[in-house]
This record gives sequence, C-alpha cells and structure tokens, in this order.
Amino acid sequence: MITSEQLRAARALLDWTRLELAEVANISPETIKNIECSYFKKPHAKSIEKLVQAFAGHGVDFIELKSVSTDELKAVGVTLLPVDKQKPTAKRKK
Repeated sequence: MITSEQLRAARALLDWTRLELAEVANISPETIKNIECSYFKKPHAKSIEKLVQAFAGHGVDFIELKSVSTDELKAVGVTLLPVDKQKPTAKRKK
C-alpha cells in the first residue's frame, strides 16, 4: 500500500498535475485528490494498482524500509530511476 505522501511525492518527481496523472492512470482526478488528502482510509486496490503501474511506466518506484528483526515498517519513500534504466516505452509528459 502506498501512502498519500508517497503519491504526492511521486507526482512531484514527474512534475505532474492530478489531471495528468489521472489521464495516465485512467482514474479520476477526484480519486487522486481523495487518496492524497487521506479522505479514503483504504483506497480500492485497483486504483492503487493503476497508480503504481502509471508511475512505474515513467521510472518511479515506491519503497518501504522494514526492520530485519521485527519486520516493523521504518520508512517509506519514492525513487526515480535514471533515464537510462527506465523502460524504453516510458515517455514523460510535458
């Protein structure tokens, strides 16, 4: 599960508006707003899957850091792959 903070950070990495992300992920901008503002406590798995796939296609990955000893979640983040490591079909909007 990605967090609202990760979603906003991922959009910022690509300099995308909610509308641009909505077009790429094929979900409504209102759904994105509701997830980003934590209006949905548990967003639909299909919406999250579409968002993750949309970002993955443009070199963005969501990461989690867990404790080895307790499996406790320690941190979450977002990474952007270098252009030479991205999928050849990924084209940035704008």
